[in-house]
Amino acid sequence: MARKRTPRGRGQVEKLPSGKFRAVVSGTAVVAGEKARVRQTKTFVTRKEAWDWLDSRGGAPAAGGTVGDWLTAWLAIHKGVVTAKSFEGDEQKVRQFLRPAFGPVRLRDLDGVAVAAWLARLKASGASDSARQGAGACLRKCLNAAVAHKLIPANPMTGFVKLPTPCRAEKAVMGPAEMSATVLAAEAFGVGYAVRLWFDAGLRPGEMFALDWSDIDLVKGTVSVRRALDRTTNAVKPVKTANGRRALPLSAPTLAALAEARPIGGGVFLPNASGGRWWASNFAGSVGIPLFAAAGLAGRGFDRYTFRHTMASLLLSAGVSILVVSRRLGHGDAALTLRTYGHLLAGDAEKAADAMGAAFGPSAPR
Repeated sequence: MARKRTPRGRGQVEKLPSGKFRAVVSGTAVVAGEKARVRQTKTFVTRKEAWDWLDSRGGAPAAGGTVGDWLTAWLAIHKGVVTAKSFEGDEQKVRQFLRPAFGPVRLRDLDGVAVAAWLARLKASGASDSARQGAGACLRKCLNAAVAHKLIPANPMTGFVKLPTPCRAEKAVMGPAEMSATVLAAEAFGVGYAVRLWFDAGLRPGEMFALDWSDIDLVKGTVSVRRALDRTTNAVKPVKTANGRRALPLSAPTLAALAEARPIGGGVFLPNASGGRWWASNFAGSVGIPLFAAAGLAGRGFDRYTFRHTMASLLLSAGVSILVVSRRLGHGDAALTLRTYGHLLAGDAEKAADAMGAAFGPSAPR
């Protein structure tokens, strides 16, 4: 009977004479008031199923375990302390990058040289700076947790591995003529009222698709942002932060279009063909891409975030304070707004010089 041993406490897999595989794990339990040794077994058709069952039992691996052991345990721990969106991203990075590269390596044997070489291989294979930064950051979090659980004395990446800094691409934004063409095309699609509001309020796609007509107050002239769609389930959920919950004043042309389009009885603000809520990917294929094509804007880099970026661009270019724009976007920190849209303020240095010149008045001759 073939056996494969694993780090202490993780169990083992035995190949039975029948060709099946038996997973075995031992531990202690209190039986009739006394601590006793117990043994659990389960039989599977394949070796992988047996190992998956052992991994699913959770718990941190022993110090001599592999990186793969720890990745499995870390994800189980990590899932309970981060948002579903964050966990989904980290789980994908573990599956795509970390487990294939380091799964069989003993956790204590992983060093900074191996990590740096891995990042170099990713670059050589064509992985973007953003992908390499995300994968490296995920590994760093995982190793920090291993330090906290006393599985390794220190994170081998600390002070040795420098992650790439992705270049922040400028956002594609529209000018007045492009906005007018988009709204005109949207009218033909029957969603002109919604596109006007999207430009005006600069909502995230998940916020836009979660809107109901009851969120529009035509008397106050505002739209209330209180909910968003879950990216995984498309279920409506409250927005994550207090800054995300906001009431935004709308322009007079937008309010007039909303008053004309408002249906009796309300319902979903931007419904799909069956009256339900759009999935973001479905909206892009069914409405977004055809809409930009009809407006003569295909291939210009515009997407469902363009409405949001355009609003921020127009307001900042018009001299609206970055704090006000940040609140309208629902950002928790104006620094995030500055990092994302700061390039739009490049001309403010000249404006500052002109303002100071006006303050000093005409130069007196010497």
